[in-house]
Amino acid sequence: MGKSPPARFVLVGDMIRSRAIRERRKMAQRVEAQVRLVNRRWRDAWVAPLTTTRGMDEISGVLRDPRPTFDIVVFLNAALHPARFRSALASGAVDVAPKSGDAAAMDGPAFHRAADALAQARRRGLPFTAAIEGEPREVCGLVEATAKLHDVVSSSWTSSDAEAVHVYSLVGTQAAVARRLRITQQAVSDALSRARFSDLTVAEDAIRAWLQQVAVATDPQTGSRGWTKTRWPHSPRLRPRR
Repeated sequence: MGKSPPARFVLVGDMIRSRAIRERRKMAQRVEAQVRLVNRRWRDAWVAPLTTTRGMDEISGVLRDPRPTFDIVVFLNAALHPARFRSALASGAVDVAPKSGDAAAMDGPAFHRAADALAQARRRGLPFTAAIEGEPREVCGLVEATAKLHDVVSSSWTSSDAEAVHVYSLVGTQAAVARRLRITQQAVSDALSRARFSDLTVAEDAIRAWLQQVAVATDPQTGSRGWTKTRWPHSPRLRPRR
């Protein structure tokens, strides 16, 4: 008998109310630019990098390591605000073109579960769902509820608040954000405060801790490695650094 294929983590998403977007070409360019950035920032986590399908409306990628999943979702949505992707993460085998490095060419049980989870997210009005083998449904439900509360807050951001949060995720200090955006450091602090950045970080940390447990349960060797290559280079803190 052949060796069973390793478990993979399929991340899929679709843009919420994409048909209502007027300047679709401009939005498509923004999506492609942010997808490229996501793939560079988390390049060590991908089996098949994130790619767009159906124009800008859908995304899919295959992770070997699930830990950066929610960071990727949050990063992408902050960059594209007010547009947002609803997302789903599912684990399982990828047995069609598993070594192609192309998510569009791959298929298998993990993709089927991810598609089902994303359909469930649409029906239930959830921004993020998870279908992880061996994980109790109640635990996944708590994660999804936490992600829902995160989305309720972040979807209410103003464009300037979203920009401050996104740039902070790139540069890591309020002073650097102020220089990048050419505003005062106090204005950055005010924007992060309005965005409830510290409160959202608590929710993000809880989901990261769960994903860490999923990684360890799936592959103890992978899960025990440090966070350096999977988190933002400038990791969010409970209180934004000045």
